[in-house]
This record gives sequence, structure tokens and C-alpha cells, in this order.
Amino acid sequence: MNNPIEHSTPEASPKIDQQRRRLAKGGLAAPVVIGTLLSRPVLGATPWKCTVSGQLSGNVSGHETETCAALGKSHSTLTSEYASLPSTTILAQFPLLVNDYIFKDSGGLLTLTSAGNTAATIQEVLSASLAGDLLYAQRALVLLLNAKGLSDTSTYPLTEFQARLLFKSAADLAHPQFVDTNPNVTWNYNPDVKNYIDVLYH
Repeated sequence: MNNPIEHSTPEASPKIDQQRRRLAKGGLAAPVVIGTLLSRPVLGATPWKCTVSGQLSGNVSGHETETCAALGKSHSTLTSEYASLPSTTILAQFPLLVNDYIFKDSGGLLTLTSAGNTAATIQEVLSASLAGDLLYAQRALVLLLNAKGLSDTSTYPLTEFQARLLFKSAADLAHPQFVDTNPNVTWNYNPDVKNYIDVLYH
């Protein structure tokens, strides 16, 4: 009479132990997997120190190895792409700017418009050898082209809205401040806007 009990107990015990082992392994593995995922850049997320927020805080703890130099398309890549769109102006690509900001006359490119000047094309701006404020307007255009159509910073550090503000600050003769509310930031053109353009430009 005791045999059925003696035989059933050892058989039931290994099954319970195996189930417990599986649950324990699953329970322990989950935090390891989650921890591993959290420690890596999430699905190509933008490095934090390359964002406006990251630059604003100045705290790079844990972000020392992040680089911004390869984010988006380079100046040379965009120059090649817009060579096939030789008549496209800045305003044609970004109508919310309301102004082309960069114009041309017989002497080359300039940021001041007058009756005799016409808007420079994107290809003309990208191809030009520039210096001073025009150089930063050109670099800001590279950032703006990379941010075109973006409403979040998951794939590039700037939204199009932010990039338009940076471009205006660089290209407008009055050099208005870069002011945003997400995050709350007010940057002067010199040195803040110029420094941030240098961080992202390549």
C-alpha cells in the first residue's frame, strides 16, 4: 500500500524542482537582459551630450565616450546631393523660415538682401568657400538639412524647429538669440550658438 506513495513522491519532486529552476532562471535572467538593454544606446538613440539638453546641463557624467561627429549627413554628402537640385533655395525647402537669409550678388554670397540680389540656392551655399558669420550660416544650414522634417530627437539631436532657430541666429544679420522651451534655453549667437553648431557640424 505504501508503494504507490513512494513511487509518486520521487516522480513529482523532480518536476517541481525543474519548474522552480526554470522560473528562477527566468526571473534572474530578466533583470540581466533589461540591465544590458538599458546600458546600451537604445535603438540608435541620439547621444545625450549632443542634444541641446546635454549641452545645457554641462554634466557629461556617464557620457564621456559619446561623440557627435558622425550624426546626420556630412557637409560634403549634402553638397553632392544638392548638386542634383541646383535651383532649390533655402526657402523652398523650409517655407516656415519666411526668408532665404543668404543671397548672392556679383561678388558672391551675402546675408543682406537688396533690390539687385537674388536668393542663393542650397547648392550654392554648400559649395561656397566662406568665412566669419557666413561660415556659421553655412554650417547651420547643414544642421537644418539634417533635421528636416524631424519632430523629435531620437535619430538626430535637433528637431526641425530647433534647427530653424539656430539657422536664423547664425544667418540673420541681427543674430537673434536661440530661445526654446523644451528644454528651457536662451543662447546668444556668440558664443553659445556658434559653439553648439561646432559640436554637431561635420
